[in-house]
Amino acid sequence: MQYKTLICLVVFVVLFCDAGKIFPRTNVTTETRACQAPLNTFPFCNTSLPIADRVNNLISLLQDSEIPPIMTARHGGGGSPGPPGNVSRIGLPEYDWGVNCLHGVGSTCINDNGTIRCPTTFPNIVNYGATFNQSLFVELGSLTATELRSLWLMGSTEYLDWTNYPHVGLDCWSPNINVNRDPRWGRNPEVPSEDPYTNGIFGTMSTKGLQEGEDSRFIKVISTIKHWDAYSMEESDGVSRLSFNVNVSEFTLQDTYFPAF
Repeated sequence: MQYKTLICLVVFVVLFCDAGKIFPRTNVTTETRACQAPLNTFPFCNTSLPIADRVNNLISLLQDSEIPPIMTARHGGGGSPGPPGNVSRIGLPEYDWGVNCLHGVGSTCINDNGTIRCPTTFPNIVNYGATFNQSLFVELGSLTATELRSLWLMGSTEYLDWTNYPHVGLDCWSPNINVNRDPRWGRNPEVPSEDPYTNGIFGTMSTKGLQEGEDSRFIKVISTIKHWDAYSMEESDGVSRLSFNVNVSEFTLQDTYFPAF
């Protein structure tokens, strides 16, 4: 009975809306797409060409100084603090690499002509891990990807103040398959379990849900599995995860931290 109750709690979803983070629906997403007229005559805009040829053409048009902001998430690229990552001279828009999709899309709500449309907030991932239900893992990814696509089309933005509200991109920073071993870590609800094998299965299945859509020619959204690797610390005693020099034995890396990835 307890197991059935847990499953019911995991399947149950809540529509979440922060009244302070509702944005009007606009056509702002045209600014997030390349190849808008009149800058639509470059070879990389030609969808009849092979992907490799289009990518090579785009790279050839970029200047060295333009590349770092494009490749940087949340600091320089995508409208976050720092110089924007767009290259206007060739019609290349800014792009936000950092949308969190751990248990739903981390974005603002949209006022769609009086109808408030918000991303669904699903249960925390530690609850999903407790079900051992692989089809549920896939469904979580698939529903999240569908909502991100929709919110992107409607012009939704990131919801955190410090990001400067860039347009959401189609990259999800999820799933999180780090190992849940110490409650002092603080991010324990983000991960499925303390077992590397279970985490690897969750990572595989949720990624399939995020990326595999009805049309095999396209990736639905891009999964970014995190955090590589031996990531079990935020901040403690004045030491930050951004500067901590972790000391992990080779055995622990191979036995605990690498298998899920």
